[in-house]
Amino acid sequence: TPSLTHTIGGLAGSIKNATISGVSVTGTIDGTFRKNTTLGGLVGYTNEANSSIDRTYTDVDITVSRSVGGANPYIHIGGLFGIDVASTTPLTISNSYAHGDILVNNSNGATSLGGLGGSGLGTSLSNAYSSGSLTLVDATMDSQRIGGLIGAIGGDNLEISNVFSVSQITAPD
Repeated sequence: TPSLTHTIGGLAGSIKNATISGVSVTGTIDGTFRKNTTLGGLVGYTNEANSSIDRTYTDVDITVSRSVGGANPYIHIGGLFGIDVASTTPLTISNSYAHGDILVNNSNGATSLGGLGGSGLGTSLSNAYSSGSLTLVDATMDSQRIGGLIGAIGGDNLEISNVFSVSQITAPD
């Protein structure tokens, strides 16, 4: 589990054992951070969440810059959630979508950027989609992961069905 410095969400910074249903979040999140950051349009961080998100949408534009600082620096950022670390009890997302433009300038660190989530380790997705633009600029480290739905995904409890992304992705070579 990463040592978190900033956990930011349009609804909550972090959740555990939560049910979020019928919620909408709109707005803008802008920030410059010196240390590690997990950020989502809805929720920033879930750990062994045993949580569900259903009939929820976000329309949030996010602009994040990271300056020098911290050891093993990273940013996990997504339209719904920043990172889900759920090796035994997955975060379940259903009938939900994320729209918005996300711009990440991470000149000194690793990035996981996705239309729905930055990193999903055991996330269950059904009937979900993402739209908007995902842009990564000035990424100087090798560890840059960008996906229309999830930037980095894995884990034993992974289940994905009836999902799609129409996100436009722009990243450096």
